[in-house]
Amino acid sequence: DDLVSLAWIDANVTDSRVRRAQEALLTTLLETYTKLRQLPRLFEVVLAVISRPAADEFRQPILFIGLTKQLCECLLEVPASQVLDIWDLILKSQEVLILDLAGNPDMALKVLTMSTLLNSVLF
Repeated sequence: DDLVSLAWIDANVTDSRVRRAQEALLTTLLETYTKLRQLPRLFEVVLAVISRPAADEFRQPILFIGLTKQLCECLLEVPASQVLDIWDLILKSQEVLILDLAGNPDMALKVLTMSTLLNSVLF
């Protein structure tokens, strides 16, 4: 939970060297969860962190090119049932947030983040 929050979702990385190190760490994290067939469990944590109040006013995008590519590769390695579980987790999380969406910019950003994540999982 803390690793996902501090190293990924709430990380404010601007230096390119730090970004490369962050990408390497997150790639290893994705690969490990994929090998253990626990990718849905990682997504549960990611979605829980996204749903919490943001540490900053605006979060950085959570997916960047290298990480999106790695996520796609990992999704190809897990059983289709796990990919469906991940879709279901994202959709249910969005459903909860959409209820509080009206006039709430924080919720709108969270739904946008989850939509981006869902798009990466779908395509």
